[in-house]
Amino acid sequence: MPRKIEHKWFRSWAEEEIGKTDPDGFNAYKEFGPQEHWCWFGLRCLCASTEMQPVVCVTPYVGYTDRQFAEFFKVDTRVWEVVKKKLEIAKKIEVDGQNVIRIVNWERYAGRYFQAKKNRDLEMRLWTEADDQREKEKKREKAEIFKRVIIYLNETSHKHFRTGSPDAFHHVSARIEEGATEKDFRHVIDVKCGQWIGTEMEKFIRPQTLFNSEKFWGYANEPDPRPQRPPIGAASTILPDERKKYEAQAKAEYEERLKRAMETYGWKTVEEIPSDAYFKGIPSFEEFFVIFLKEKKRAGEWNLNDDE
Repeated sequence: MPRKIEHKWFRSWAEEEIGKTDPDGFNAYKEFGPQEHWCWFGLRCLCASTEMQPVVCVTPYVGYTDRQFAEFFKVDTRVWEVVKKKLEIAKKIEVDGQNVIRIVNWERYAGRYFQAKKNRDLEMRLWTEADDQREKEKKREKAEIFKRVIIYLNETSHKHFRTGSPDAFHHVSARIEEGATEKDFRHVIDVKCGQWIGTEMEKFIRPQTLFNSEKFWGYANEPDPRPQRPPIGAASTILPDERKKYEAQAKAEYEERLKRAMETYGWKTVEEIPSDAYFKGIPSFEEFFVIFLKEKKRAGEWNLNDDE
């Protein structure tokens, strides 16, 4: 029993053959209708799938019935019977009393088939490997972005959304496909947390609301209502006494936060930290020192006269 006519190589070969004219001037594309010329191409495909080439049959002495051929080609039996008669008249096939069909000048078609199969097989295999690799990298990148976005959302909103939620991942993945960047997600989180925390809208701070297709891009274009962050590397005044008293404490806290951030983002060394790390919540030590001192003052813990 030959392989199914839907096999990808058979279809590829048949499509390549469309429009070609045989040396004797016969052109199935012009002589036959769509269903008819597919029967002719399909017959050659069946022949190529057997070990009894150039003959298409069940055994060397018994052929397939016309109904079976029609099923192979997915056409009405009458369509196949007309095609078979036309091919006999054109001397493309020979049919004996047991419906065993021999394709005349089979070597002409076989050479083209097997060369086309070889070339397409190599092309398909290379494309599949490259495509699979791209898909794997794309999925891995999406998963990493999703994890970081949810962690940032939890840190900003003080909630506990799961990084394994399929529904949340669906929304983030869909927005990434539309061109959203990690910075866009963080901006939306910053904007909505700044607007909604402490209000009745706080219950809507969740991935399904923030990252859905209807609202996300509108949120992404809203200005951040919070005070603007200082530019990276901006000069800040730290008094010598402040540095002397608090620098060691600030460095210890900074290194601990930096360690946690590197674990979160998968950075192995300090050199791997990107230049835009400030927007990931990772300022330079000098920038962190200024924030550290402000927090001390706000909490009433800042006192240069208190010897420790």
